[in-house]
Order: sequence, then C-alpha cells, then structure tokens
Amino acid sequence: MQLNWLMRYQPVVRLLDQFQPGTVLDVGSGWHGLSSYRPGLVVQTDLAYRTSQPLEPRPGTAMYVASTAQSLPFSDRAFDYAVSLDMFEHLPGGIREASVRELCRVARRAVLVGFPVGRPAKVVDETLHGLIRLRRGREPDWLTEHRAQHAYPDRRMLTRALPDGWLLAREIKSGNVVSQTAVVLAEHLPGIQRGTLALERRWRGRGVPSIFDRGLSYRTIFVVLPVGR
Repeated sequence: MQLNWLMRYQPVVRLLDQFQPGTVLDVGSGWHGLSSYRPGLVVQTDLAYRTSQPLEPRPGTAMYVASTAQSLPFSDRAFDYAVSLDMFEHLPGGIREASVRELCRVARRAVLVGFPVGRPAKVVDETLHGLIRLRRGREPDWLTEHRAQHAYPDRRMLTRALPDGWLLAREIKSGNVVSQTAVVLAEHLPGIQRGTLALERRWRGRGVPSIFDRGLSYRTIFVVLPVGR
C-alpha cells in the first residue's frame, strides 16, 4: 500500500463512518480502492479488471466489475453511496459530466467525489514530472495521463453536471500541495520508499496527521446529497 493512497481514501472512510450503514460503490478505483481501507463489501469498477488480478490483503471485501464511468451497469438507486476518487482527471472532458450524472443515478443517499483541482494540482504534477525526470526515474502512468489533460476537473464542472434533485453540500480539502509533492516523490525514490511504507502502516490505524490537509490543497472531496437530506 502507498501513503498517497491512504491520504486519498482516509477522508472518505471517515465520512462513510459518519453516515448510516449502507451499500457502497467505488467507481474508477483500480485494484486497491475503498476495500483496502474500510471493512465491509464494496463494489468496485474500473477498466483495469480486464488485464490483471489483485494480490494484496485488505480489511474489506471487493466485488470487481469492469465498466466505464459514463455507463455503469447498475439500476437506478442501486447503492446507498457512490464514491469516486482521483478518477475524473483521467477522463476525457467530454464524458466527465455524464459520469457525474451516472454516480447520482445509481446512488440513494450520497455521492462522494474527489479529484485534483485546478492550477495548484497542475503545478504539483508538473513539479513531480520535473523532479522524477531529474532523478532519471520512470514517470508513473497516472502522472503522464494527468499531464496530458487539457484542463483538470473543478467545482464548476461538478455543479454543472448535477441532475435535478442533487446539490453540493460540502467541500473537504485533501492533501496540501507540499505534502502531496513530497509523498509521491518519496514513493518513487527506492532509498526513501521504505520510510513512506512505514508511515503508511503506522498511520493506517491512527490517521494521517491533520497538518497534511492544511493550506493550499491538491485535491478536493465534494459531498453531494439529495435535496432535503
């Protein structure tokens, strides 16, 4: 497990623990996803399931479904909660709004969406690209995809896509720009990587210190609720 993943999922685990118990869908999760950090069954979707198998143990149970984000193979209101983290910046701009509407279509109680936002995220990713290149390391595929996007998703895209009956209720900052840069870079330096793995194991139970989320943020998590909740 990576510390970067823990920083991404921990705020959503805390939110779900505050809500009433219910079924959960994690869209665009990759192989690790929400089930790596929270007990219980999670239905996870991604295109990657067509090519490989997960190996790592996890506290939850995952049901893997290969699917695109803009056309989920589930009925209306099939899940209590729909989650998507760090997926929208990988989608072509033309299908982002349709994917937001799909999350709302299959959810009953809440939609939790998080992604790198705007210029701060762009600066972090370009800085990581330069530092990894300077170290002559291999740039991760996800970073290459980030940098290929014409524009990162933002709050305006999300609110514009919300269907009738849904509203943006809350925004949570996640991962300040300094910690995000430092953690991702450390995870790609063999001599330092062991330290980030040790911190991930330590903080998995205690929680990532709140200072990592203060200040200018790389990612925002949006809580979307049905009107009247």
